[in-house]
Amino acid sequence: MSSTLNMSNFISEYCIFTKKFKSNHNIIVVNLDMTILCITNLDFFTKYNMTFKEGANLFDCLKHLPLMDKKSQVYDTLIRSKKVQGYFISQNLDKSKEYIVDRVYLSPVINENQDLVGIELECISMDELPIINILDEEKDYQLHFPNLSKREYEIAVLKYMGKTDLEISRILSANATPVSDKTIASIVYNQLYRKFNAHNKSDLINKIHSSGMDKFIPKSLIASNQLIVFSPLNFNHD
Repeated sequence: MSSTLNMSNFISEYCIFTKKFKSNHNIIVVNLDMTILCITNLDFFTKYNMTFKEGANLFDCLKHLPLMDKKSQVYDTLIRSKKVQGYFISQNLDKSKEYIVDRVYLSPVINENQDLVGIELECISMDELPIINILDEEKDYQLHFPNLSKREYEIAVLKYMGKTDLEISRILSANATPVSDKTIASIVYNQLYRKFNAHNKSDLINKIHSSGMDKFIPKSLIASNQLIVFSPLNFNHD
């Protein structure tokens, strides 16, 4: 009981600190039940869903976003890697632009006993940090990428995001003809490795990055509002 109370007190103090010293950031802090304990910029988050508010469940606010089991992916990946990154992608919310893309960082809130007591989600508007673009295949960007098919490009970008063959299969099958994880693996090893002259997974990831492809998400992957989440890449392992 005392331990639970201490955890609750710590996360409450963390929220007070966040609101006082990070009020100009777009931050949500949740407890281990995914209940939103504080929001520093409510207007930023309600552009995605009006249900965002303190006391709401984070995953209830995100359940309209397709393509993944968000709770298991966000929570389990966060526990495993201690840091998660991703993108919110929204269509036609701002009439002056076709898409709004915001970068998402999730990090654990750890108390003095090294217990996980909550999760902090921070969003950075990509208007302020233009790192990624939506690649419309109908436009000529004068880019120097390897000569890839549409499907190869999709898989290469998702591989760069750290997705497994099974995750890529589910994403690509959601809005098109189903494709198996074995087919994905075959395309990676028999086509992407050859076209990028890659020797292993780390080499492939590095060469995708060097080509500049990591700065673009194919338009074909974006069917509706989405939350694409992935753990930070480790370039030292295959």
